[in-house]
Amino acid sequence: MFSSTMLSVQVTVTGKPDPILSDHEQLNNYTKLQTQTRESISLDEDFDMSCRGIRLYGPIWDHVLGYWKASQEMADKILFMKYEDMKGHYEFLGFPFTVEEERPGVIQEVTKLCSFDNLKDLE
Repeated sequence: MFSSTMLSVQVTVTGKPDPILSDHEQLNNYTKLQTQTRESISLDEDFDMSCRGIRLYGPIWDHVLGYWKASQEMADKILFMKYEDMKGHYEFLGFPFTVEEERPGVIQEVTKLCSFDNLKDLE
């Protein structure tokens, strides 16, 4: 599953609903690229698919569990961290998230910057 020559990877898992919104945006972008259409899947339909385990990469918890297991087997290569842990580390280091970074919409802005539509034309 994972190569021993793999570079360090950080996986961030959050208990917030943001990953659903991020995944929804990525799913719609992927669908548009594959089908050359502008049709989108509604957030309700996408959420229902997530609850039933229908994702591009399979059920979400199987996906996350694979990274967690790999982090246990190769702790020197893979860091598995929860959002709350990461936030606590930043606070400890004296770099807490600002009010601006935690305001609603910031995650969506980052998602848009990381979207297929935005990244496909970058060099």
